Amino acid sequence: MSKLTEALDRNKLTLIVSLPSNSAELAKAAVDGGADAIKVHLNIEHAASGTKFGNLSEERAVLKDILDVSDVPVGIVPGDKILPTKEEMADLKTMGIDFFDIKLKFLPKWMADMKEFGRVVALEKDYAMDDLMGAKDLGVDGVEAAIVSTSDYGKDLIISDLQGYISMAISSGVPVIVPTQKSIRTSEVPIIADTGAKGLMIGAVVTGKTASSLKKATQAYRVAIDDLG
Repeated sequence: MSKLTEALDRNKLTLIVSLPSNSAELAKAAVDGGADAIKVHLNIEHAASGTKFGNLSEERAVLKDILDVSDVPVGIVPGDKILPTKEEMADLKTMGIDFFDIKLKFLPKWMADMKEFGRVVALEKDYAMDDLMGAKDLGVDGVEAAIVSTSDYGKDLIISDLQGYISMAISSGVPVIVPTQKSIRTSEVPIIADTGAKGLMIGAVVTGKTASSLKKATQAYRVAIDDLG
């Protein structure tokens, strides 16, 4: 069992920080701020931060630095249309990567079968119930509820967002992780917990892109989650 899976099982709400860029300084800021886990990226351009992430060869050195400064589980978005090879995924596991998080539509069967990782799949706005059931049938360890359209990034949380999270939490059969595609306030953390979600993944929309802003935001969400009791 991955360390992330253990945290999702154990905690009322697990705080995951999605780094806006692969940086040991940002990773340390997240850890110092109280993150339960950290997420980094490969082979992708991140919509919220605008950062382009390279392949494993290009990002290897900084990933090692991130792992060196992190005493919490570190996961990775391996990419979407471009993915690491099986050998590269095995290499990431050897380096110390604990879990991966990938859009379901890009998940190859061979990667889904890599049970040595915690396996999180992201479902997007137009997901079908068959997608949710399919994720459950794969035996994944978590579902990221990435159900907000890009045009709505950074906007206020609304009732339909919460209804979507509740529906996924009820139907998924596995822990649901809510990402801050919307500008979820710390005062709204109890509402997120009440949807049945087991994880809150904060990213650039609420953390900003600097070490100081990320640490400050992580600390604030840490306090809000701890106040849940």
